[in-house]
Amino acid sequence: MPYRASAVIQQVVQALVDQHNQLSHQLYGETRANGTARSPVSPPIVTKIELLVQVANGEINRANAREILVGQVSEAVQLVSDLLTTAPGITTNLPVPEAFWDTPIGQVIARAEIWLLGDDLISIRQAARLRYAQELETGEMTIHSIERRINLLIEQGDLRAYRDFSISNPQHRKRVLRSAVLTLRK
Repeated sequence: MPYRASAVIQQVVQALVDQHNQLSHQLYGETRANGTARSPVSPPIVTKIELLVQVANGEINRANAREILVGQVSEAVQLVSDLLTTAPGITTNLPVPEAFWDTPIGQVIARAEIWLLGDDLISIRQAARLRYAQELETGEMTIHSIERRINLLIEQGDLRAYRDFSISNPQHRKRVLRSAVLTLRK
């Protein structure tokens, strides 16, 4: 089936306009009817990033946070992540390069995710023990082979890893959701 240039052009231009509008709204706030931006006191994206930085710096205690604040932090993580990892016309996020997590915004997002998910996050070793307890007990598998299996699931995209920068050893920073490990098939 041949492609129609006009249909492809329309789809691409619309995707770019949609992304531009979303970025413009986050950077400049509301726009006037003539398309010019109103000057907000602080652009919406700046407010969201400021909140994430406060969380990352430990200025907001998770135990005392109200649900509305937790929702705002979750929304900020999602919005900033989406703006940084979504390409025009693609509805799913692009893979995030490992180097991203070494940038200041990558570490801020990672710390905010830890803040949000803290009680449900476990180490790779804990995940291995939780998911393959019987195999460990019977000696069928070693802890190292099970850890490799968990890491392979992460590499394949079947299990999402989170980075906990409060752990000083970079090799032990990787965390996974306990709830996700429990739903894995063997």
